[in-house]
Amino acid sequence: MKVSNTDVREYSDRVAGIFNRIASAERDEQPLISPVCPACDFAVIDGVTYRIDVTQTSRYGADGQRIAPEAHRILDLAHGAGKWPAGLKAEPIRGEFEDFAKYRLRSRPRYIGVEL
Repeated sequence: MKVSNTDVREYSDRVAGIFNRIASAERDEQPLISPVCPACDFAVIDGVTYRIDVTQTSRYGADGQRIAPEAHRILDLAHGAGKWPAGLKAEPIRGEFEDFAKYRLRSRPRYIGVEL
């Protein structure tokens, strides 16, 4: 299985759905974690770094369906020492992520847009 930066960004956008949208202008306390999104769906990938902009709309709903195709919460995606610009095909990520992604794809086919 080969995984590009686009695949990893999509996956990360999916798991970032656990976070509620936070209104930056709101002064009152706001819950960060969505009660409708299972916490077991959140995962990170070793060696991959990014920021999550929780002021943006979530790209995916709790059921895994894409609800806002134009939305992206994942910013500054990087793997190892360098940034991973959007659309760039890079070295495939292997090992633990590959095994984990295969498990996710088999257990939840709509989890991310990566084909086995």
